[in-house]
Amino acid sequence: MLHKSFYGRHGKRKSNVPNIVGISRSQAKTNLSALALNYSESSEDTSDISLNGLVKSQSPSNIATLSFGESVSFVYWNYVAPPFFPPFFPPFFPPFFPPFFPPYFPPSPVINSIVESSSCTDISITFSGTNAQSWRVFASTGWTPTVDGSGSSGSWTGYVGTCGTAKTATLRMWSDPNQTGASVSQAFTIITTSCSVCNPQPFFPPFFPPFFPPFFPPFFPPACGECLSYQVIIPTCNGEDVYQGIYTGTRKLCNDGTYQICSEPVFTGFGNLIEANSRGCGGSGTQPPFFPPFFPPFFPPFFPPFFPPFFPPFFPPFFPPFFPPYFPALPPDDIPPFFPPFFPPFFPPFFPGFGPWFPSFSGMRLY
Repeated sequence: MLHKSFYGRHGKRKSNVPNIVGISRSQAKTNLSALALNYSESSEDTSDISLNGLVKSQSPSNIATLSFGESVSFVYWNYVAPPFFPPFFPPFFPPFFPPFFPPYFPPSPVINSIVESSSCTDISITFSGTNAQSWRVFASTGWTPTVDGSGSSGSWTGYVGTCGTAKTATLRMWSDPNQTGASVSQAFTIITTSCSVCNPQPFFPPFFPPFFPPFFPPFFPPACGECLSYQVIIPTCNGEDVYQGIYTGTRKLCNDGTYQICSEPVFTGFGNLIEANSRGCGGSGTQPPFFPPFFPPFFPPFFPPFFPPFFPPFFPPFFPPFFPPYFPALPPDDIPPFFPPFFPPFFPPFFPGFGPWFPSFSGMRLY
């Protein structure tokens, strides 16, 4: 039967559950008993001696409210010492230091010189070096087989097969025999002898075909009549107005249908009014008048009768027996003489009786 102090005017008294996590087990019991709360406890092993006896968790948490006499369960840490293993010390063997021999570094090889030469089908080198006991000549593209040798100097020849062809290879020298040790390399490019030297072309003198001068048929000048008057109408300014300007000249008609000017047209007077107060003549008109272009009558040129050129009978050339020319050895820069082709003079055709038909005037504005 509960004590009468557990009850109040409204029934059984209640208490807030305290936070006991992290405090000692004994202190947790004291705090719960002081609040008239029962408790149940359990433990969980730990190897950390600093946690021994401290509360790990509680249920319910410290935000709950319980009636007097109700129980709070908690878990506390119980220290359990880990097993002890005595240290193991293996037998001691003092270190062994073999005798020390410092490394030997032979001097690096050096390529002193490479002398290049070539023929129409081969390329060659003669080389020398220092601190070298073996060498190799090879091509990365495989155009020539690899050649090995011993010593610090030597020579090499590679077959190309064609003239005027550039090939690249590499010389490598080693400090030790049998292509071992430190090495040094140098690439070289050689061109075989020019094909113009290896295969000279025969020289044939230039051939000039027979020349036939151009044929010009006889020229008969046209017959023209007497000079007659003619007029040309051109828009002309008169003050601020535009009138038909009348220009009179003389010309004569020829039997080939063309005209020959006797006297240039000159201004002789005004005709009809075209536009008053023209803006193009200094007036205040809105827009200058548009005059379509004037095209005078066209008379095609006269071509006299054409007589084709006369070609005499052709006799094929006579070729004497051929003896192949002798070509002595020429230096590469020797070039045979050059004979430029011959072009006969050109005379453009002449068309008589065709002259200017339209006069030129200075100091006049045309619209």
